[in-house]
Amino acid sequence: MSHSDATAARVASRRRALLAGLVALVWLTDAGVAHWLRRQGQAVPEWPLAVDLLLVLPLAATLLLRPEGRTALWAALGLASLGIAAGAWMLPEADKRWWHALEQMRWLGLGAVLVMQGSLLALALRELWLAPAHLHPEPVLQQALARRLGRGPGQALLLAEARLWLYAWPGRQVQRPLDAGLPFGAWRQGQNLSNQHAFLVLMAVELPIAHGLLRLWSPALAWTVTALSLYGLLFAWAESRATRWRPISLFNDCLQLREGVLLDVALPLSCIAAVERLEGPVARQRGRWRLAGMGRCNLRLRLHTGTRLPGLTGWHEVHEICLGVDEPARLMAALTQRLENR
Repeated sequence: MSHSDATAARVASRRRALLAGLVALVWLTDAGVAHWLRRQGQAVPEWPLAVDLLLVLPLAATLLLRPEGRTALWAALGLASLGIAAGAWMLPEADKRWWHALEQMRWLGLGAVLVMQGSLLALALRELWLAPAHLHPEPVLQQALARRLGRGPGQALLLAEARLWLYAWPGRQVQRPLDAGLPFGAWRQGQNLSNQHAFLVLMAVELPIAHGLLRLWSPALAWTVTALSLYGLLFAWAESRATRWRPISLFNDCLQLREGVLLDVALPLSCIAAVERLEGPVARQRGRWRLAGMGRCNLRLRLHTGTRLPGLTGWHEVHEICLGVDEPARLMAALTQRLENR
């Protein structure tokens, strides 16, 4: 990453942190004032909450995130939707006059989510159908998504969602080499894929039981939880297929890191300071990535100071990556050779 890109990433990170702090401050203040008014036996007025939650915070998101294009719009809409839910919680039922009408707008948000998911599914199926037989559909899908939505900060999240639908589709189109790099699988280490399949079975068995028990209490809640559980089950199925068919790839200038449907990051070889074997569990730590799925890490990549890598939520400073691969000795030898030849 160039110096200008690193500076832009730091500025964007500070803007998001400022927005998060502002949202927390406004929400806590409004909730505290509303609680104090209720304890005093006074009515909680709706219009100050509406100004703060539906105008000030979305406008702040638009101004702070304006350089990020569509992200600013989505952030403003998301904050407005969350503001409606927060206001419904802060306001007593007796003080709600027109807030009930705002609460009905949550169905618009749900509709938007369903439309987005449907669009990504349709795009994934279209690329599966039209992709040439000799090409893997994932790069084709990535190019199609970039053409339609551009390369904004939210593209990584949308692409991960599109990959979910691509690998959830029970076809064999993804069962082929993903790229021209030297592949290193990660599905056998630590029984990674077997553990994922066992988790899938447990989820499938638990789902109807949980639905029946929740239905005794609230049918609406039962169907809501079941719908979310079905989506989780679909995600777990796609994740297991991606674990099998999305290997880590080594190129002359980078190591393409992949984990399930979520991660796809090109790590420049110039960022790697050392490669070493790893035994035993690895604790969570700031600046450390653990990429082993439901298996075990067996290889450590120490990175140069100041290395920043893109994730689903933006750029992050990373000093160490712990990998779980099926052939750690082979990847270590290949990486060491590439690093020595640079």
